[in-house]
Amino acid sequence: MTTSEAIKEFRYRLNMSQQAFATALGISMRAVANYEAGRSPQPRQMSRLERFAAAQRANDLRTVFKEALAKQLE
Repeated sequence: MTTSEAIKEFRYRLNMSQQAFATALGISMRAVANYEAGRSPQPRQMSRLERFAAAQRANDLRTVFKEALAKQLE
């Protein structure tokens, strides 16, 4: 699963609009739209996604975000 697919899946699981998801993460709605369209989040946002997934007990998606963050930091 790609990061963009994981972000979209996460938002759908939470039944949130892009705006609500962005607000929950403290990022812009445009950023969420860009990430879902294939743009990779910066490490700071990837870390937020990982923590939010952990808080929501979405461990499968947390793993996707965690691995993507590790690759960014290599």
